Amino acid sequence: MKGEGYDAVGISCDITDKNDVEKLVKFTAENGSFKALVHTAGVSGTVKDLKKYMILTWLPRKYWLTHFMI
Repeated sequence: MKGEGYDAVGISCDITDKNDVEKLVKFTAENGSFKALVHTAGVSGTVKDLKKYMILTWLPRKYWLTHFMI
């Protein structure tokens, strides 16, 4: 992408870690908007694991929406 004139940044974020999610939102706020976001978290296991995954996928959205609504 950089070879075609685009800026590209790779950032790791553990969506189970509130601090990681907040750092990612802060990075975005400080560096402008983004054109693409790749969410590669996966889920496997039991129904209990799936419920935990559903809660964890809500956490990042909470902080993104809070940032963009301010």
